[in-house]
Amino acid sequence: EDSLNPMRTTNTFNQLVCSLVYENMIELDNNYHVTPNVITDWETPDGGVHWVFTVDISRRFHTGEQMTAKDVAYSLTCAMNSERFGRRLNCVIGCSPNDEKTFAVTLSKANLLLPQLMAVPVIQYDSKDEDFPVGTGPYTYAKDHRSLVKFDRYKNADTLPLDVIYLKEYKDVDETISAFEDSLLDIVMNDPSAPPTMA
Repeated sequence: EDSLNPMRTTNTFNQLVCSLVYENMIELDNNYHVTPNVITDWETPDGGVHWVFTVDISRRFHTGEQMTAKDVAYSLTCAMNSERFGRRLNCVIGCSPNDEKTFAVTLSKANLLLPQLMAVPVIQYDSKDEDFPVGTGPYTYAKDHRSLVKFDRYKNADTLPLDVIYLKEYKDVDETISAFEDSLLDIVMNDPSAPPTMA
């Protein structure tokens, strides 16, 4: 029932689903160290106010279209204005593509930790209002949106453990346990801090 748009969803379970469909600009490890991902490189010529980010343009959206810096800059702008990411990115005052491979970000004050704040999903340009924006992740939504299907053009598609992941929402704990015992579910996640819904 909650959104599966990665810029809008605040549901823990739906965020997990989104992490399979959308790639983050950068990744953080358990020690908050930055790992390049969609963004491969960055520099700041003035100590953290102005930044230039380089994008891996070899990536493809699930539609087959090439991802460019325009899509990544758009995604960061959407995130700045979202409930989910807005507070984290409140230091960003502007973001725009320079060319196909790079985009610029301007901050209200110097912040050398900006890359750590950019674990933000990438969606295709002009898709923020869609229920299921197009992504570049390892899985894509099936036409009926009831399952995720392996995206064959993903860079490591041959290493993915499953070809299809079925999605179903369960409303309460008893229904979830029953489905698990009947082998309708392979994995059950219990997040005591999440809202009282099961997925």
